[in-house]
Amino acid sequence: MLQLFYEFRIQGTLISLSRFENNLKAGNTSRAKGELLDAAALLEVSSFSMKFAADFSRDNYINVIRPSMPNRFSGLDSSDHNALVRQMKALRPYFLDLPDDLSDAKEAFDNALAKAYEAHAYVCDQFVQEQTSLRTKASASPAREVLKNFKRKRLSTIDADLSKLSTEGVPNE
Repeated sequence: MLQLFYEFRIQGTLISLSRFENNLKAGNTSRAKGELLDAAALLEVSSFSMKFAADFSRDNYINVIRPSMPNRFSGLDSSDHNALVRQMKALRPYFLDLPDDLSDAKEAFDNALAKAYEAHAYVCDQFVQEQTSLRTKASASPAREVLKNFKRKRLSTIDADLSKLSTEGVPNE
């Protein structure tokens, strides 16, 4: 069940970003803006769900939540997640030359993506602390550091203004 919810959010974001690109190509900036805002909203939902997971007790997380996650639950093992990362990379030229009337939607998207990474790091802070990431067990870096690097890389990929974005913390919502 958890994996389906995860996949639906990613697939919805993929669809919104694809429509965003198609509308930009067609010169329909009004619809492009709506699609980018939809993608941002789906990323916000991801943040909320991760923050919700972090509110469980450590015992419940370790004994109920974590075992319910499939072995290949990691984003990097998900073909949908990989497609999303590839799509964001492909959108970089559009983000570099975005019409002015889309700047607010782009900022909302950047902030939502940053919040999703921070919420994920918050889950790690609550339950993993200084342990390595489930995905990068060979790394000596704690999970939070791995996520911080992914966040910086992804935000740079989409040409986010890193100076405007939160670098630490948990979404306040």
